[in-house]
Amino acid sequence: MDIFPNELTSSMIFLQAADNGRKEILFGDSFDRACEAVIPLVKDLPAPSMYLEFPLLGDPFLDVTIMYGDMPRGTVLDTPYTPNTAGMLDWYIRTREKQKEVNIGFEIDTKIPDIALSSIHLQFQSHLDLVMPFCEVIGEEQNGRLCLDVQKRLPEDWQLAAFGLFRGRPGVPFRVAGYVTESEKKKCIESADHLVGVLDKIGFTAYDDKMLSEISALFRIAPMSIDYQFDVYPDGSIGDSLMIDISIRGENGSQSSQSFKNGRDAEIMHFLEGWNIVDDRWKLCGDMAFAKYLPTGQAVVLLPQWVKVRWKNKILHPAKMYCQGCTKVINTI
Repeated sequence: MDIFPNELTSSMIFLQAADNGRKEILFGDSFDRACEAVIPLVKDLPAPSMYLEFPLLGDPFLDVTIMYGDMPRGTVLDTPYTPNTAGMLDWYIRTREKQKEVNIGFEIDTKIPDIALSSIHLQFQSHLDLVMPFCEVIGEEQNGRLCLDVQKRLPEDWQLAAFGLFRGRPGVPFRVAGYVTESEKKKCIESADHLVGVLDKIGFTAYDDKMLSEISALFRIAPMSIDYQFDVYPDGSIGDSLMIDISIRGENGSQSSQSFKNGRDAEIMHFLEGWNIVDDRWKLCGDMAFAKYLPTGQAVVLLPQWVKVRWKNKILHPAKMYCQGCTKVINTI
């Protein structure tokens, strides 16, 4: 099977995202910076996924995360945003040959014209034994120890699976992420005391009764799994922000578009509108969804994937949308 060049497929994804006036409304003037920064990070690599991140309230901007699958040995991504990453990529390539569940990625923050160093993401899933070797390679041993310390505090049904290092954002703490099982989600809905017990065990204290009620309501409306994120400071304390991701994945472009019109996704977004953390720009997200079939037996796909809801010091902040753009073999769509 021939492979379409990633420069072309990435450009198709960006153009679809920006079409019909969406560029100005959803992304603002950071869109062109994002396009320019991302192309060197996907060129000549086997079908990485791009995640387009943008706010659903307030000033528009576009951040992009590139998550990688397999990479050929000797891959170099020496860009102004990803310097000195050869050792990290070599470690990842060799590890990925044995553990296909593991992924790394770079996040490009383009809100301001002077783009900072990319953030680094590691999705280790259940492979906690890979945390310290990865952190040693990139010189982040302290954060590796923090990650494992947080894991020890977590209940069994709050599985840690990933972390992010925000190298270009001074003062921004280390961030850990994981999943809440369906059975655990049900327990949190049914009992505020249970949810309090979990948060206290983790060490997250920036909540009140109103926030607990909001978390429970969000868990109740979420149709699928729940992802969470906490910030961790160098002394091991948990920050005052809690992020929860709600999956809104349509199986294909037409299904996703329809769901944003009068389906479950529209229901979720109307619910968040009631909290005043999104405005009506969310309605453009369903129009963005598409699958473009190629003569190579592939399709270029762009689909909304999840909405991130964030509390900081007990207060709700504007939500963000995440859309995945990638190239897939047609029979996997």
